[in-house]
Amino acid sequence: MPTKQYDRGNPVSCALGIYPSLALLELNPGCARKLMLDDRGIGSDGVERLTSQCALLNVSVETAPRALKRISGKDNCFAAIEFDKAKACKPVDPSKPHVVLVEPSDQGNVGTILRSMAGFDLGDLVLIGSAADVFDPRTVRASMGALFACRVSAFDGGNGFERYREAFPSHTVYPFMLGAALTLNEAAASHDCMYALVFGNEGSGLPERFSSIGTPVMIPQRGTIDSLNLAVAASIAMYAFTTTN
Repeated sequence: MPTKQYDRGNPVSCALGIYPSLALLELNPGCARKLMLDDRGIGSDGVERLTSQCALLNVSVETAPRALKRISGKDNCFAAIEFDKAKACKPVDPSKPHVVLVEPSDQGNVGTILRSMAGFDLGDLVLIGSAADVFDPRTVRASMGALFACRVSAFDGGNGFERYREAFPSHTVYPFMLGAALTLNEAAASHDCMYALVFGNEGSGLPERFSSIGTPVMIPQRGTIDSLNLAVAASIAMYAFTTTN
């Protein structure tokens, strides 16, 4: 993978940038394969920290500016760690709350949600159906390495959500939908300890059938917008659920 752009079918991916690479080495060093550097970054504090950590962990280091440019699509990426996707994340924990994304399409949104999850101490992400790739370098970079602090499970196919519910029947489901009768503040004030916050696609939201699943919740909005960005809505919901009860 390091000599060309990322392919979803490849078993390896990259954490692009100094901070995501440092996060990988701190949170899940066992998935690291090698550190790639652009010689323009050698000598900087961040690169020095990376190379020192790699030396301690016996992770190989190579200078590969052309590969970095091909992978990142940019001319200013000075470091990246190639990692094994299979070792990067464990499956979600059945004893913890879950954040569930139904067919999210944008890598940046998924990465930002992972970053918010780490900030609110929610470590379990479930992806349903045809979803953005959590291991895409763009997702990893948007997460600022928070991916490596999270557990991730995917349920693809048209019946992905049903299979998720069969696997985790104890979680109280809170689908976030416009027009739901229960507001976020009301739900957060009385939610169960074992819950799943469910969000839909950026453009279409959740299908109408979710209005009869679990306890639908609405984030009240004022002004001229018709909806919130997916990552913003998910972050607001996570904050509310983790700071009450």
